[in-house]
Amino acid sequence: MARETEALLRTLLFNVRRSKTLAEAEAVIRAACTKDDIDSVEQEIARLKEPRDNP
Repeated sequence: MARETEALLRTLLFNVRRSKTLAEAEAVIRAACTKDDIDSVEQEIARLKEPRDNP
């Protein structure tokens, strides 16, 4: 893993652990992400919430 990635992950973990609420933790992570990152995650969450066909 690149040093920049490790530093980013440590920073996020530190800030998330210090967050008092889930909303605060989410805000910390969103602040470190690009719009494309956030959109990608939101699309995956929507996909996982879709009902699945049971054969």
